[in-house]
Amino acid sequence: MAEATTLARPYAKAVFGLAQQAGDFAGWSDALGKITAVVSNPAIAGLLNSPQLTATELASSVNDVVGQLGASSAGDKVGNFVNLLAENRRLGLIADIAAQFEVLRNEAENSVDAVMRSATQPTDAQVEAVRQGLEKKLGRDVKLSVVVDESLLGGALIQAGDLVIDGTVKTKLARLSSSLAHG
Repeated sequence: MAEATTLARPYAKAVFGLAQQAGDFAGWSDALGKITAVVSNPAIAGLLNSPQLTATELASSVNDVVGQLGASSAGDKVGNFVNLLAENRRLGLIADIAAQFEVLRNEAENSVDAVMRSATQPTDAQVEAVRQGLEKKLGRDVKLSVVVDESLLGGALIQAGDLVIDGTVKTKLARLSSSLAHG
């Protein structure tokens, strides 16, 4: 895992530089998401290390499918990027590249992606209150997404960067059980 992160870093920085020059972070985020979706597809993923396909054929296949998903504002540079990754047999790193790109983008935009996992669907007011609280605590714009996870039993788990706030019933019960076992 650490090796993939290390290998992906220069590509993420290069794409970030292109996006920054063009003022098009959103276009590149969209393009990287589409490439990731295509490369994650089992039919394509099985071809990534195939010795029977040349880098050009692989890049062409990926670019064709990405093109079918809709044009990105990043344009031809996306195709060139796919070609480069295919030539270097690095298409399998695209998810890591995309993740590192988003970290760089968030830093540049002074924002952070956060996830609130909740046992039930929170109201819009609850989501907004959490988002505002995180913005105040972190001093950054917060892009908050919500995931319903019934296994939490109740409460919520909030993750924003390195910050984790665990107010789930599941965790509280585990702590109680542990303290009873050791007490």
